Amino acid sequence: MRKVEVSGIEMKLKKGAKISIDSMIFIYFFEVDERYIKNVDILFDQIESGKIKAVTSVISLSETLSSSKLEQQKEKLMVFENFFYKTPYLETLDVSRDIAVEVAALRRKNKYLRLPDAVQIATGIISGADFFVTNDVRLEKLSIKGIKVVLITEIEDGNFVKVRIS
Repeated sequence: MRKVEVSGIEMKLKKGAKISIDSMIFIYFFEVDERYIKNVDILFDQIESGKIKAVTSVISLSETLSSSKLEQQKEKLMVFENFFYKTPYLETLDVSRDIAVEVAALRRKNKYLRLPDAVQIATGIISGADFFVTNDVRLEKLSIKGIKVVLITEIEDGNFVKVRIS
């Protein structure tokens, strides 16, 4: 067992656990962002192998396909879009009525929560995810019932470490 900071706890992902993924994680993956690719690869390896299940909002598709870099690489548009709908154990959800109602509740309780972030988190909550994986430190500081916000930098060997205790 590895040591963890006093302020944190190691969270082992059980087989079949469900996570919700923020848009930036996909962007890091597709752009092979050297700062985060090791952690992102670990995450997607676990998803694609079926060890964990993942969900994201259709907003992730929009944000990923909005990159100005893709203007010069249009062949990647379909590849990226297919990733969201053809990757095993990854579900991309449209914004349903239940998600919209949860978004409103989240924003009432967290007045600085931006709409896209609220949609992402609500998608995770409504779909029964245990964790919301992001790289937005502002979101990590929120107290949200029903889901734990975890930074991508907190993934080590396929487990979350230094997860804040709410």
